[in-house]
Amino acid sequence: MRGKVAVVSLPAGVMIREARGDDLAYIVHTWMKNFAMTAWAREAGPLFQTEHRALVKRLLGRCETRVAVSAEDSSAILGFCCVEESLPAPVVHYCYVRKEARRSGIARALIGSAASAPLIEYTSKPSMDWRGPKHPWVFNPYRLA
Repeated sequence: MRGKVAVVSLPAGVMIREARGDDLAYIVHTWMKNFAMTAWAREAGPLFQTEHRALVKRLLGRCETRVAVSAEDSSAILGFCCVEESLPAPVVHYCYVRKEARRSGIARALIGSAASAPLIEYTSKPSMDWRGPKHPWVFNPYRLA
């Protein structure tokens, strides 16, 4: 957490920056699109679109959101992560990397210093068959409040 720096080697031509206002439409759209495919989103029906969109916007307003972009074009988003530094553990609300950029260290870089915490909580599973990251990550959907 604070005071610790996660050292991550990014692929050439990729940089991490704070999300900007012009990134938010893409972030909200992608987050919503990935969750719309889950069984619980289908079960929620029309409520999913209104209530989940409101939740995503609240989280983006209170958390630190970072984006991975092409160094050549800082508007070309390769991934994003919404992280809340809190106690007893940092919370990753959502982390997304485009398929073609996965397994390159981008997600770890987006998570930032939270990656070196002894415990990390996460609140979102885009797919119910996704098992989540390995220890020391703990699924805790109640940190959404």
